[in-house]
Amino acid sequence: DACVRFLQSRRVLLVVDESSKIKNRVKRTKAVIKLGQLAAYRRICSGTPVTQGPLDLFTQFRFLDSDILGFDTFTAYKNRYALFDTRFGFPKLIKYLNLDELQAKIAPHSYRVTRAECLDLPPKVYQKLEVDLAPAQRKAYNAMRDQMLVELGDGRSVSATIVLTKLLRLQQITGGFLPFVPPPDVDEGMQRAGLALCAASTEPLPGPNPKVEALLDFVEQVPGKVIVWARFRAELEAITHALVKEYGADAVVEFHGGVSDEGRTYARQRFQDAASRVRFFVAQTDVGGYGLTLTAAQSVVYYSNTFSLEARLQSEDRAMRIGQTGSVTYVDLIARDTLDNRVLQALRGKQDLASLVLAEPIREWI
Repeated sequence: DACVRFLQSRRVLLVVDESSKIKNRVKRTKAVIKLGQLAAYRRICSGTPVTQGPLDLFTQFRFLDSDILGFDTFTAYKNRYALFDTRFGFPKLIKYLNLDELQAKIAPHSYRVTRAECLDLPPKVYQKLEVDLAPAQRKAYNAMRDQMLVELGDGRSVSATIVLTKLLRLQQITGGFLPFVPPPDVDEGMQRAGLALCAASTEPLPGPNPKVEALLDFVEQVPGKVIVWARFRAELEAITHALVKEYGADAVVEFHGGVSDEGRTYARQRFQDAASRVRFFVAQTDVGGYGLTLTAAQSVVYYSNTFSLEARLQSEDRAMRIGQTGSVTYVDLIARDTLDNRVLQALRGKQDLASLVLAEPIREWI
């Protein structure tokens, strides 16, 4: 309501930064488009306007002016620029169509400036650190890959019933943990009520965690401050615990969904402060990967990756922004002979993992 009053009482230039974050059929998108109709001028800005394909452009240009693309509904737009096969019960993308026409429509209303044209930044340096899974991890990984079920001797288990859940579980295993479900006799009342999943607990797999060990070896050998990105909270906990044990609590700050707004501000400011003892910024990619300036870092470690190309590109640029004076090294921790390599290859190749998973046999991924 406050935004509406402000827009109605003034001639406003309304800018949506990171405009690729407004998607179809979500409250945020509907609110942004509604507010945009009250603004005299509208702009969108994004370093990654198209991360999943040309269909990403619809809501961004609808915010600007629906006449630019000439479609009032996403369905009409989608049917013009993409071909889907619906025989399998869900729309499977076959190919994109009429892209020259789409490009011609948006060209008069957009311009692109590359980093090289506006910033004098050193090149990014990429490395991979490969590790072998610990015996317990390898056993769990193979069981999930072949049987979609991991069981422990004490009756706990975790399963996957669909392909995307299977990929999620395999990635959790390479990170060193799984959300185990207790055996049925732990709480029969909950079982009868169909609430067994409420009793699931995330626990580390038995034995050493090779990725954590590789991380500690790496940070011991490099100077300066380090950002560590990870997908799962359990991974962040393991990373933070290991770094605090090795370097002390005042050397590590966290940035994830469990940290308050005040805590996030503190973490960012302390990490950027050259006089601070904080050396490690341990963060969840989907939470800290957007908008922050973390140019104090000289090294960035990806303990794990999400399946989002946008999250990867945005998180890389937290350290590579105005104010960065040195070269930044990006290190990916990879569990050998797992899906980690395929995920990284897709992201480095700027490919949409969801499309690849649907188009390729799942065996190729795992």
